[in-house]
Amino acid sequence: MGEYWRRAEEHGDIVWTSTSGCETTETSLGSPSRSGHGRDPEEGDVDVVEGPPIRLTLFGPLALTVEGEPVRGLRSRKAVLLLALTATDDTMTRDEAAALLWPDLERTHRRAEFSRVVYDLHRRLGPVLGRRGGPLRLDPHLLGHDLLDLAAAEASDDPECWRAALTRFRDPFLQDVPAGGPLRDWADDHRRRQDARLAALTRRGVQHDLLDDLAAVAAPSRLPVPLGPLFGREDLVREVLDAVASPGPALITLVGEGGIGKTRVALDVAQSARSDAAFDTVGFVALNAVRHADFVIESVCRALGTTGGSRPWEAVRARVEGRRVLLVLDNVEQIDDMWTWIRRTLDSFPTLCLLATARRPVGLVGEQLIPVRELDPSTAATLLGYQLRKSGVPERDRPDDARLRALCDHLDGLPLAIELAAVAAGRVGWAGLVDRVLEEITVNPAGERDRPERHRTLRAAVHWSYRLTPPASRRVFADLATFGGAADVDAIAAVSGRSPRTTRMALEDLVAIGLVRRRSTGVQAQPYYGLRQSVIPVAEELLDRGGRAALVEARHTAHFLARAEATRRGGRDASGRNQLDRVEALDGDIHEIRLAMQRAAGRGTVEIAAWCRALSLYWKVRHHDHEARRWLDWTLARRADLPTSTTAALLIDAVFVDDKLGDRSAAVRHAGELAALAVTSADPEIHLWVRAHAAGRALFDGDATRARNAAESVAQDAQAAEHREVGVTMLATLMYAEILTGDLRAAARAADRGLAACDEAADMIWRPVLLGGLARVRLVEGDPAGSARHLMSALELTVRVGDAFHESPVFLEVAGCLTALGQFEAAARTLGTLAHIQRQAGIVTMVTDIDPDALAGRIREAIGGTDFETQFAAGERLTAAVAAEQLRVVLSP
Repeated sequence: MGEYWRRAEEHGDIVWTSTSGCETTETSLGSPSRSGHGRDPEEGDVDVVEGPPIRLTLFGPLALTVEGEPVRGLRSRKAVLLLALTATDDTMTRDEAAALLWPDLERTHRRAEFSRVVYDLHRRLGPVLGRRGGPLRLDPHLLGHDLLDLAAAEASDDPECWRAALTRFRDPFLQDVPAGGPLRDWADDHRRRQDARLAALTRRGVQHDLLDDLAAVAAPSRLPVPLGPLFGREDLVREVLDAVASPGPALITLVGEGGIGKTRVALDVAQSARSDAAFDTVGFVALNAVRHADFVIESVCRALGTTGGSRPWEAVRARVEGRRVLLVLDNVEQIDDMWTWIRRTLDSFPTLCLLATARRPVGLVGEQLIPVRELDPSTAATLLGYQLRKSGVPERDRPDDARLRALCDHLDGLPLAIELAAVAAGRVGWAGLVDRVLEEITVNPAGERDRPERHRTLRAAVHWSYRLTPPASRRVFADLATFGGAADVDAIAAVSGRSPRTTRMALEDLVAIGLVRRRSTGVQAQPYYGLRQSVIPVAEELLDRGGRAALVEARHTAHFLARAEATRRGGRDASGRNQLDRVEALDGDIHEIRLAMQRAAGRGTVEIAAWCRALSLYWKVRHHDHEARRWLDWTLARRADLPTSTTAALLIDAVFVDDKLGDRSAAVRHAGELAALAVTSADPEIHLWVRAHAAGRALFDGDATRARNAAESVAQDAQAAEHREVGVTMLATLMYAEILTGDLRAAARAADRGLAACDEAADMIWRPVLLGGLARVRLVEGDPAGSARHLMSALELTVRVGDAFHESPVFLEVAGCLTALGQFEAAARTLGTLAHIQRQAGIVTMVTDIDPDALAGRIREAIGGTDFETQFAAGERLTAAVAAEQLRVVLSP
């Protein structure tokens, strides 16, 4: 049988003529231009093409040509991909090829699409895939491709043939296969196989003393093949490409924690830089196996395609001089004095651009840092979904988007952790993974044999970073495992037993390599530090191994208990902070405090009782009433081991919480227990608290005269005993009692005494209540400017305190003052905000002689029902802070 190609000039088509015996068949291939091949004299004006006329390019962009011209008219790109599959794997079945090309279709639809593509190929190119119904086989006489030529080079003994193959196959194998899905995974696997073949061919050149010539061709193009598509880093890649394209010497460092994807981004940048011809040479140097800067130059020589010999710097100069070269240095942080090598290199080669990946900056003048951050929730969930498919997790077992996002958030959006989680899901199933994902990816290695050792478990990745830190930072890293979240430097220093300055330096070192996060609480000016969620198991393991877990936990409890006790006591602390400042500071510590209480519950009642007393003021101010009741009930149920004075103080707090929650029966029960305790106790503080409660109870019950007499007596005794907490509380009670009896002068005197006591004790909690009462007095006395001044001060403080129990009477006083001043619309909005505050806090009672319903009726009568409802509804939509800001404008002179 003889085959040849001819051009039918009269039709403008290429025709394949196959002659076998008496049978002749012709197949049209379209009309490419003349290629300059030889001519058959017997055919006259017909071009004769020796060898396969159809060419499939597999290295670099996928292309199908006839005599050098692209084949046009194919209905789908999948036709060329099918040829690539068949050329690469001659054992592939039709069903396997269809599953790779149409993974989302059912089997029946896959087969239908496959048949359409095969028909299209046969129609345009002839029987390139063999006979219909038979196995997939490319006809080598009809279609040639790169892998056939590579096999011929491997079979040849001619070094020039090797050189030609290495020169020709510079680009990645199946470079433009679409990202994502099983087809890309298949292509990545075969890309690694072809790279191994080319590496073997290069080694044969070494044995024939052709290393310099061959490596110069092959090595720079042999960039590592990424293991999968790049998710969510497109903007970052463009930013890095712009940076490396800047003229002159340059050092650009991608910084981020281990497993964040620095190497992957650098590879994508290198591939893009080479494809765009922005550089004459692009090389990649993996430094994970290099242990000293003196050996780096040898790796650079190999990346640039030269042996270096005894004079490696001169060899590099020969490769770099006069050329624009991009050199990627991966994992530079692990080599001591690497900065000196980089400095020397940049000074020696003006046209060289270095792109480094590191967990911390190199630290050179002119270095440009580009951080690689964790993936955003949407991208992280997309990556996890892709990795789950890749790991073989069945579609029916895969979670919905919300659960994917939740798990990715638990993994800090760290690509390595997400990849390891998907591998673990393939091993133990999704259901077995959710509750112990960190345990699985921390301890159990991923199954891929070609994954770098430092990326096979999360523990390995963390230890890779951990070993780069000095001993002080390692100790702080382990001690952070005792915290439940984030804490400030002073707290971490106290727990770790080091000075704040040393601790801050250690924390910043850990932040730099991505093991610790630094954040602002929104309350404190100083930052808070905490472990990343994904590294906590490793830190806990290190803390237990060091034998310091019990000591660090005890320090943690003692430190935060001391902070809570300082908040309750009032006055100014050593740093000049008043009580309200300390309440706000405790907002950032409440998570740690709750953790410490959970631990303390297993050690007995006495420690929990200390916590309840220390937190009593904070719970009241921040409306943590249900939390307070839960812990108070737990402690009082186990009161047998408590001193009588402690039990009495807890009962006082319990009665206050009961009143705030509107639970009258519980308040009566606890009050009865307190009275019974006072009968059997000689402790004067207990009796003082019992009398104070009686005065407050009388005020709640509306018995103003009894409340006034009791409050005056208790206030005097508290002053004599220097009990500031009881004293200020009773003066506020006395002020309200005098208001209820109508003696405004006496109310003003009580308010002035209370404010003086607040000044002495630096108490910011009762001050807004006293100011609100004093504003009422000034208004009745005909001093609206003085009333407005007091109300503005009260508003500023009460909103900052955030105590709705104290906010409510202040806002009601403001509404009354505005009504008296004729500011009816502002008064209606204020009543709306008051209703919102009370509804949010669950307040059912309020001690005041102002009837909110009667006040609302006066305002409604003044502006009309419709306007009142409009303004009231507008006020209901405001927070206390926003309403206070608006009221300051209204009340200002």
